[in-house]
Amino acid sequence: MAVSLAEPTVLAAAKDTLFPDIETSPDQYAFTETQFTQPTWGGWTIPQALRDRLALYNTIRLAAGEPDLLGVGVPAAEVLNGHAATTPVTVIEAKGHNTNPAAADVARGITQAHAHLPEVNLGYVAAPAASITDTARAQARNHNVGIIAVDDTESARVIEPARVTRVT
Repeated sequence: MAVSLAEPTVLAAAKDTLFPDIETSPDQYAFTETQFTQPTWGGWTIPQALRDRLALYNTIRLAAGEPDLLGVGVPAAEVLNGHAATTPVTVIEAKGHNTNPAAADVARGITQAHAHLPEVNLGYVAAPAASITDTARAQARNHNVGIIAVDDTESARVIEPARVTRVT
C-alpha cells in the first residue's frame, strides 16, 4: 500500500475528490502539470490507468512556480466564502511518499499552495492522511489553504476547506 501513495496517486485522488464530474461537466476543467507525464516517479512505475486519471496535461506556470494541478470551476467540496467567486481557479499541490506515507512533506505543500493564492482563488494541499498532523491543519487554516487527506488510491476527503482568497 505504501507505494500506492506516491505523489501521482495522491494527486489523482485529490483531482477525483474536487472534480468528480469533470468528464461530463461543461463548467469544469483541470490540467495536470507535465512533470506527471513521465513513466516513473522515484523509481515507481506509474500505471497507465493512473496516468489516464491525471490527464489532461499541460505546462502550468504561475509566478510562484508550477502547481501540480490547475482546475477551473466550483469544486465538489465545501469552500469557505464560496459565493465570492462564480468560476474559481484552483491549484492543488500534491505531496506523497513512495515508501512511507507518513513522511510526506505536508508543510511544504501548504507553503507552495499558499504562494499561488495571489493568482488563483483556491489552494489545496493533498497528502496521505497518515502525514497530516494537527499542526499542519492549523498551518493550512492560517494560510487559507485546504487539505485533502488521501486514504488510499481511490479514496480522499477534504479535512480542511479552502477559502476563496480573491474574486474573479
